[in-house]
Amino acid sequence: MNDVRFDPDDYQFGPRTTAALEPAFHEVLDSPSIENLRDILKTWDDSHRADGFDPIPTLTSIAEIIEQSIDEFLKLDPDPLDDRHPARTHPHAEFGNLLKLLFRNDDFMNKLVISYLLGRDQPELSAVAARLLLDCVPGLDAAVEPSDFVPQLYIWAKDSSNELLRAYSLGLLASALEVQGNAHKYRLNNIDLLPVALRRLAELKGRMLEERAIAEHVQQSSAEKSNDHSGDSPGPFSNVNGFDMEETSSDGHAGCSNSSNENTRLSGKKTGESGLLGAVRPRAPSLRVQAPAAPAKSSPDGSPPPKKKKKMSKVDRKSPVEMAKVPSLASLHNWENSNSTWNVMQPYVIGTHKIFPLSVAMHQRLILQYLIPTGEYQDLLNLAFDGHAMDLILDYIDLERVNDVRLTFDALRYLTSLLVHRKFALEFIARGGVAALVRVPRASMASAASITALYYLSYNEEVMEKVCQLSDKILDDVVDYALWCLEHSYESGMGSAAMFFTHGFFYKPILERFDQRDGLRRLYNYVRIHYIVHNAGVLCTISTLTLLQEANKDKVDLTEEQHLTSSQAIRNACTAFKNYLSSHLFLKLEQIRRTVGNRILQAGCNYPTGLHNNHPSYKSMVMDDDSVRDGVWLLTTALRASNSGWKPVDDARKLGLIKTLYGVIVLTHELGHTGRFDTALNALKTLWLCSCLPKVHLEFCESMRLPNGNDSDGFQILMEIIGSVILSDSEIRIAALNVLINCISVPEEISKLSRAESTEKKEKDKDGRRSRNAFSSVQAKDHCEKMWAATRKYNGINILLTVIRVNSPIADADETRALACRALREFS
Repeated sequence: MNDVRFDPDDYQFGPRTTAALEPAFHEVLDSPSIENLRDILKTWDDSHRADGFDPIPTLTSIAEIIEQSIDEFLKLDPDPLDDRHPARTHPHAEFGNLLKLLFRNDDFMNKLVISYLLGRDQPELSAVAARLLLDCVPGLDAAVEPSDFVPQLYIWAKDSSNELLRAYSLGLLASALEVQGNAHKYRLNNIDLLPVALRRLAELKGRMLEERAIAEHVQQSSAEKSNDHSGDSPGPFSNVNGFDMEETSSDGHAGCSNSSNENTRLSGKKTGESGLLGAVRPRAPSLRVQAPAAPAKSSPDGSPPPKKKKKMSKVDRKSPVEMAKVPSLASLHNWENSNSTWNVMQPYVIGTHKIFPLSVAMHQRLILQYLIPTGEYQDLLNLAFDGHAMDLILDYIDLERVNDVRLTFDALRYLTSLLVHRKFALEFIARGGVAALVRVPRASMASAASITALYYLSYNEEVMEKVCQLSDKILDDVVDYALWCLEHSYESGMGSAAMFFTHGFFYKPILERFDQRDGLRRLYNYVRIHYIVHNAGVLCTISTLTLLQEANKDKVDLTEEQHLTSSQAIRNACTAFKNYLSSHLFLKLEQIRRTVGNRILQAGCNYPTGLHNNHPSYKSMVMDDDSVRDGVWLLTTALRASNSGWKPVDDARKLGLIKTLYGVIVLTHELGHTGRFDTALNALKTLWLCSCLPKVHLEFCESMRLPNGNDSDGFQILMEIIGSVILSDSEIRIAALNVLINCISVPEEISKLSRAESTEKKEKDKDGRRSRNAFSSVQAKDHCEKMWAATRKYNGINILLTVIRVNSPIADADETRALACRALREFS
């Protein structure tokens, strides 16, 4: 056996965007599946009231149609953490439209739940009804339910003799508990069921691993026996398994079987009777395989080589369990663009989803899905510890061990819900959980849940301090993993990666590694990918390297869902930018304190109270608002006095971040999406931090093309905000005033500091040349005159005179008036 294993990360992915890639020939409204469902529902309407009507065939037929559409839907590689209705995220996919058609028939849905699921003492009928209802979960409104629906599910989930009904009930409970308040409402039921579920989960996991061990032994034995037959040609895939198969030819056709032992059915049937997973098509054109090391051999005339066959040993013919193939990398070289390649990739990249026939793996997934909404409750945490939930999770998130990416994904989701508890998070870190998270293949759909778990770890300060004390190798892997997800993951994965850095920037080990890996450019690309232009009612997506002025060349109509997704992405990125510069502000102030010491205090500046000597690298660098304000003023004074640069801001300017942030501010006003004030506020605070550097002020004066198609500059936008022309909000106005003050003020302290340092260097300037500080003072005066002129250009003085009369809202009125007076003082 070849020890080299298939690594899904060897496959290259672009960003998984919300814009689904739909087949051009896919006409949803006229598809055979929708017509078939219409016919079945019409037949049911005509006949279900007749005496002796058996609903099981009808329910089974509908379930098969829905499950086939689910298979096709999953090949579109939808975001696994997006719980919106499929018709909203992928409006042209069959799955969502089938659900809409089904739920329009109120009589059928009421009959399904009230009569077929709950109303008769027929476990077989209830199981079929539960199967269909579980297929329809993405379209269910779980808040609307019969009063006895959830209690009956708890009864079946714990005590039903029908194993299908017991498993499906857990899956339906998972959906019901997602409703706000239901988990608390059924607290006693969960206390009763949760230990049973964890115990059953452990039993099923043991059964799955035992079956895999048997399969591995059978496979190894068959491989050894096949090697004894020297007369047989081994073929290029002899290291995969010993089953009868046809080798892949250069035209991409293959006859390899692809089955997994976790699909052994709970009903006890043999593998051949259970209908194992068949071949599936490649999922999306964005999925690419690396170039093969060597081309496939072909005949001189260009025809494909003849297929070879291997003989199956007798042991293999009688084996009741088949092991999932894990091919070597060498055996993948000739599989590019073939269905067999996707069959091998599928368990590791997007997995499979089969409600029926029920497999051991699917049963475990349904239990985990029930456990997910229970994880965040403190009163259930001890039950999770007693049930050895962490041991189970650590086993499940090892994809090589479980060989089912969706099982790993559900385990990671359960882990995420438990990580809100500090006690659980600290123990998870102590047991090597962080290293286990970054071993989850980045290219798989499970990585979206893995990066979300890392985000939850970063949220707690004490937990994050423990993470930052891990080995350099693990920290390197964590930052590499998060950056990969920021560029290539699903929308949810990108968002989680951005939020991980939002909190992680306050820790020096994370911030340093982020900068070493060109992280700022990647974060900037994240916001640029989602930067939406609003022009003449058409929304456009700008690619990473496309200039704003060129955006109109590639117009794409976005749905409301995509618009909201992009708005949230921009909001996450602006928060991350603000925290990134705040952390660098802390480091810069530390550097000034080490090099300048208390000399700068002669200039009337104060070090922030949160700045301490010998600050441990693993400790948080978060400063309160007052400390940040003092730090910004001190750094502004220091940079003007020294006429030096600040690398983080210099890098941001080179990327074009300044103009992009102004565009985002205008965009939030134009589009008016939820959370727009937070987005604009964080963008302005980022600009405020950037404005410590005088070079940035000059960029504020430069003309730029706005999302609405108009030309403007930074000072015009600032004055419109201060004058409440756009984004009328007191906090946003205060933030804009802070930016303006940094631009137009000439601190008196600069001249004091310049004179103090000029005296010290007087003897070094005996050649009669101007000292550097003298030149800086003249340059600073010219600089401020440009800023004053830019402010007057947009009637800035009159706007400030108006603001000093503001008296609402009462909580912010005093601060607003004080800042306006301070800005006016600079013109006197």
